[in-house]
Amino acid sequence: MKNFKNNSAMNTLLKTRPFGFDHLPNDWFSGFSSPEFKTNSVPAVNIAETPANYLVSLVAPGFSKENFKLKVTDKFLEISATVEQAEENADTKFTRKEFSVKAFTRSFNLPEGKVDIDAIEAAYENGILAISIPKKEAVKPAEKLIGVK
Repeated sequence: MKNFKNNSAMNTLLKTRPFGFDHLPNDWFSGFSSPEFKTNSVPAVNIAETPANYLVSLVAPGFSKENFKLKVTDKFLEISATVEQAEENADTKFTRKEFSVKAFTRSFNLPEGKVDIDAIEAAYENGILAISIPKKEAVKPAEKLIGVK
């Protein structure tokens, strides 16, 4: 994984996809209709940097703010969400059911020692999760005048 250098902040990410089979055709899993089969997709993300913050915008429609789980360490930010669809009428028999459970996980490297993890804020509105990650102020070396005798 890349480290953050210069102005290219938070550009390294890990994606989670179903079973890691990114190279297979989209309909390869079409035979699975079990409610236990989870449909994972990776939401699109924009990452920006201002002088004071890193800003992460993640497109995730169909969730509520209670569905999200954000974990942060000095090195990583992990965003995950899971939502299960309500049970349908017992009289309804599906010939194909692809969205009984919707889940995703996205992980991002953070610039080590350069973010204030205690001040991170997140808000979810109109299908977009917005996360503001404040930068730590640079520590200036102590300065002391020495008198000459």
